[in-house]
Amino acid sequence: MKQIIRKIILLSTIIFSFVSLLQAQNEKCEIQLKNDILVLENSRIKRIYEWNGGHLITQSIENKQTGYKWIVNNNQPDLVIPGIVKQATKIQYNIYEVQQSLIEPYHQCVEIIYSLGKLEIKRVLRLYPDCPAIASDYAFRGVVNTHWNWDEKMIEKSGRMTSEDLIQAVDVNNIVSMENLKFEGKHWKLKIIALMDNTDHFNDLVTESDHLSYKNRLYSGNILFANNLEQNQGVFMIKEAPSPMAQLNYPGGDYVAEDGYVRMIGTGLNNELITSDQWIYGYSSVVGVTSCGEFNSYQAVIEYQQKRKRYVPERDELIMANTWGDRSQDGKVTEQFILRELEKAKELGITHLQIDDGWQQGLSHGSVVKSDNKKWDHWNPEDWEPHKDRFPNGFAKIIRSAKEKGIQLGLWFNPTKLNDYASWKTDAKIVINLYNKYGIRYFKIDGVQLSSKLAEINMINFLNEVKNQTGGKVVFNLDATAGKRFGYLYQVNFGNIFLENRYTDWRNYYPFWTLRNLWMLSKYIPAQNLQIEFLNKWRNIALYEDDKFAPVNYDFDYLFAITMMGQPLAWFETSNLPEEAMCISSVIKTYRKYQADIHSGLIQPLGEEPSGSSWTGFQSIQQNKGYLLFFRENNAQNKVKIKTMLPPGSSVKLIRVLGEGSDQIVSLSDKAELVVELNKKNAYVLYKYVLIQ
Repeated sequence: MKQIIRKIILLSTIIFSFVSLLQAQNEKCEIQLKNDILVLENSRIKRIYEWNGGHLITQSIENKQTGYKWIVNNNQPDLVIPGIVKQATKIQYNIYEVQQSLIEPYHQCVEIIYSLGKLEIKRVLRLYPDCPAIASDYAFRGVVNTHWNWDEKMIEKSGRMTSEDLIQAVDVNNIVSMENLKFEGKHWKLKIIALMDNTDHFNDLVTESDHLSYKNRLYSGNILFANNLEQNQGVFMIKEAPSPMAQLNYPGGDYVAEDGYVRMIGTGLNNELITSDQWIYGYSSVVGVTSCGEFNSYQAVIEYQQKRKRYVPERDELIMANTWGDRSQDGKVTEQFILRELEKAKELGITHLQIDDGWQQGLSHGSVVKSDNKKWDHWNPEDWEPHKDRFPNGFAKIIRSAKEKGIQLGLWFNPTKLNDYASWKTDAKIVINLYNKYGIRYFKIDGVQLSSKLAEINMINFLNEVKNQTGGKVVFNLDATAGKRFGYLYQVNFGNIFLENRYTDWRNYYPFWTLRNLWMLSKYIPAQNLQIEFLNKWRNIALYEDDKFAPVNYDFDYLFAITMMGQPLAWFETSNLPEEAMCISSVIKTYRKYQADIHSGLIQPLGEEPSGSSWTGFQSIQQNKGYLLFFRENNAQNKVKIKTMLPPGSSVKLIRVLGEGSDQIVSLSDKAELVVELNKKNAYVLYKYVLIQ
């Protein structure tokens, strides 16, 4: 439902004066164009642009909560394209509302289409209610006669050069910038956040770096915080793009800064990709406001992401078991095996069972079966029928059993890569048919390699087609473990992120590693968007020998507790658990009662970075209430003070939900510290808290 108000103005003159007023507004959002000034405003942020024929120039950005307004001292447009200085012509604009649905949250947009010579530009600004940031999507078509990026040799060389060398090696003005903001003031502190996926190969998923802005310098990272030390106010930028290593046409960095002058660069496009026959979209930009202080900054970034994505508890909340985690591959996958898995899943309290690779007629390269006809890059529709020998009754029996037990089924799917996913329409029909025929809504998307813009476009088309044809009822678990994929901030509305493959067989599952990755990511990415694994700790005990941090040294419910702030992933065969593991069922069933409420809050990490020997945890923040999850790792301290995000000096009622501890009323210090006591090493407690007025 794209519009409440629609007016298109076609202008062929170069210089003109707007006297019309067009606005879309409700009690929380307003978009207004009047007298050559475009204003986007909600309860948190106000950004004012000089219209400039649709080629917008930011004039100011205001933090509505603090009342502080940043004046942008720049006469250049936000979008700077090398070699193009023409004024905008042939302007069209459209202000509209996007109504809330299963697919999208409510928001308002202004779409602006204009020409710079033979190049057409589409910019869509997105404004969400009560959100501290405004986003911009960019698309292009037409003729480009200038280079938008470095040549291939420079791009290849950029990965081996320091940012200072890069700045000296190339004029950054010859790279398209999507935001071009020159703020007043000399004293700016920058914090750059680089997020890494490809988790089969990396275990440090977040890199943070702090800088005092000085001379022109290139920075690589998905998120930039810029805080003015004189005003104690700041802005942040998010580049909605894959992780730096996975971006297309990457110019060696994402931001260029000098004092208070910050530019976001790298659209993911080059001039050769632009054609006259269709719009091609680049990466998107987000600019938001915050006051100084780490929590204020992190909170603003999380708030934007939660506003940007539609959250539906009955669809999005999962405690999913997956058949692949015990490394049997497809060796056990049969109808009888899945029926046994469902029995044990019900006993445990699992809500979803995903049949990984092996359910389908066409066997993949991951199969244990010896065959010369295995698939990976190219599949046929008949490959995606239930395997005739493994499922002689099709899915009829397992679907009936799942329904009887209140468990939803999921499947593994690997789209055909041939010719840059050219058969995306066929793949979409396959998934839609599986949904229509069997009611299966959850699909783990694996094997993806987005090495070209065409591959990316076709993959987005595939996901969008399924989403739209099923009314947003199908959820994708997007595997982030290998290859060039979407990452954490790009194309986020399709489902959640399958974060990592960890196996006791390979001795790369350590509980504190998993906790650390969630803890680090949760500063910048909503934890509830991530599937977080816990494994069968009784497998492969001998491989760990006397390792202090071996999984077997932790209680099973502790391993589950690590996943609570994310979407728990039981990465094992449920029927392969020993009987003593079933004691966790009461924990899982209790957690299910609170799961949606926990995830409705804003989740942030607390305490120390998990190290195997730390005191650490999380807080889920709601209005005057929320949840606290604390972990005592393997250390000698049974009582510590942990700084929280509760009001300093407040009194709080703690209600024990799971783990050690007891109900109590406590008073916080003037530093918002809470005394936490756990008497056993490798122990946890989950509290629900209520502020006492």
